[in-house]
Amino acid sequence: MKRILAVLATLTLTSAMGVALQAAVAPPAGADIACGLRATTLTNFPIADDSTTTSIADLSGITANDPLVDLDVEVNITHSFVDDLVVTLSYGGHTVRLISHRGGDGDNLTGTRFDDGAPSHVSNGAAPFTGRFRPEQSLNAFDGLNPAGSWTLNVTDSSSGDTGTLHNWTLVLRTEWCDDFDRDRIKDPNDLCTDHKGVQPHGCPVRGRTVTIVYRNTPKEFRGKLTCSAAPRCHEGQPVRIYKVRSGNDALVGRGFTTSTGTYAIPKANVGGRYYAVAPEVVEEGVAECSRAQSANLTV
Repeated sequence: MKRILAVLATLTLTSAMGVALQAAVAPPAGADIACGLRATTLTNFPIADDSTTTSIADLSGITANDPLVDLDVEVNITHSFVDDLVVTLSYGGHTVRLISHRGGDGDNLTGTRFDDGAPSHVSNGAAPFTGRFRPEQSLNAFDGLNPAGSWTLNVTDSSSGDTGTLHNWTLVLRTEWCDDFDRDRIKDPNDLCTDHKGVQPHGCPVRGRTVTIVYRNTPKEFRGKLTCSAAPRCHEGQPVRIYKVRSGNDALVGRGFTTSTGTYAIPKANVGGRYYAVAPEVVEEGVAECSRAQSANLTV
């Protein structure tokens, strides 16, 4: 069964200015990692003339060592002359301008989402800039950084005569290991072994196996054992086939299944010649890819 992604927890934080912040927080390391993490900071900070309003979002509680691969920023600001504003986001030594002196004498940034993948650049928008827009500078500057830390949003009013309020802003983060619980770079919807790292397209590790073959006259049957010490399910109830060596294509002369201990017994009378046993490759969901095993030839 596929792993179910965890629901985001919430945590109330307090900024250095003593203002309560509400942020979405990922589960701790080792838990399921949720995708599309949204961290919303509620501020209602005033934006005064000729000044900079600073808001800090502390994401130190999210899962560490999970680098960013995509970031969007949403803002909600009321302001009576939005062209006065410059909005920047800073983190990890990088600062990105989201919007700078846009919107003419229009009012507000309402439900504005800065997204590198948006169809329109913010320069082509109009107040209140509702919807998705590419920012002044690319948010890709933050790609590869561990997002667990303090993010800073600055809103600068560069002219007098109009004021406003920074109501809230949201970081929408997607990390490298999103939908990849075992961190093997195979996304969980395509990963048959979400708890085990694998390199094959199905996401399961490969487990080697060995199989033996002998023949008993009483009763007349082939016997042997399939062994896989790394993953017991790779030898439990597994198919085994007996082939006879021929000058052309080898002939399939018997088939059966192993017991819980890996042994098998496949009846076959009137034998003569060279034979070998094969355990075909199988993928045990949630366990491993059980590799193909072939015995040495047996002359009867």
